[in-house]
Amino acid sequence: MLKRGHMAREAGQIRGGVQSSRSSPERVSLKQAAYDEIKRLIVTLKLRPGERINEQVISDLIGIGKTPVHQALQMLSAQGFVEIVPRKGIIITPDSLNDALTVLEARIVIETEMARFAAQRADTTVVEALERILSGGRRALDAEDFDAFMRHDRMFHEKIAEAAGNAILLETLGALHARISRIWHLRSWKLDNLQKTQEEHTAVFRALAARNASGAADAMRLHIETLRQNIVDASIAAGDLAFTP
Repeated sequence: MLKRGHMAREAGQIRGGVQSSRSSPERVSLKQAAYDEIKRLIVTLKLRPGERINEQVISDLIGIGKTPVHQALQMLSAQGFVEIVPRKGIIITPDSLNDALTVLEARIVIETEMARFAAQRADTTVVEALERILSGGRRALDAEDFDAFMRHDRMFHEKIAEAAGNAILLETLGALHARISRIWHLRSWKLDNLQKTQEEHTAVFRALAARNASGAADAMRLHIETLRQNIVDASIAAGDLAFTP
């Protein structure tokens, strides 16, 4: 069984983290801080799919005033993370198998081409960074540390997206990754699945490092298609994602 890192923090710890970010010389706006923290709570299932919340509770939890919390929830509503129902409050949007497959379909289209662009445009610095990320992923697998592996998975895809050199695609991909992140926390993934992911990352990396654009694109497509099938299989077996037409 994979070990998960300590995923829960007390409300006081959450507030402390947000407050410390406010004192940073490069502090983000309160709206952005509220958005980031609420999204983190949703993605990591501290706020569960289908759960009803209200602005005051969230404001108290994260230690940020109601106005920026309200603005953050509006942003999250536009992105599909929450549903704002008049006179009923705010509902954390449930996931469905359809949602996951739709996001992955978009990722296949976008990331396949981003891998192609990255192979054409990446410099030595990017290749070295990807190699370090892969090494970190291998260490996480050896330690059976699920959370650490998922951080390296995200870093790997983000670095390739950055190397592709298209800011619009990068922004779009960031939103897609955020939408799919919660899926990882809905079930226990088998170590074999993650080892296969590591092998697929390595195949993408080797093609990219060799400046093989078509090879990098093909390897990325295979990687995400495999992830798609794993999610279908795990969802059917566990019954933890609803299939809705």
